[in-house]
Amino acid sequence: MGIQNTVSSAIKKRGITVAELARRVDMEPELLRRSLAGTRKLTGIELVNLCHELDLEIEDFPTE
Repeated sequence: MGIQNTVSSAIKKRGITVAELARRVDMEPELLRRSLAGTRKLTGIELVNLCHELDLEIEDFPTE
């Protein structure tokens, strides 16, 4: 399970939409959609902001 899957699972668990999450982290919804689809890489700050908003810790991500 990669970064995209971890973030997508957290979104589903919290019952919010990608558009709502994008708004909360001040990101364009289309950029977040593309990142979650794997056609765009998240920047470091985007990932940090997403983790903060979704209460994700480094331990929540796969190591391989």
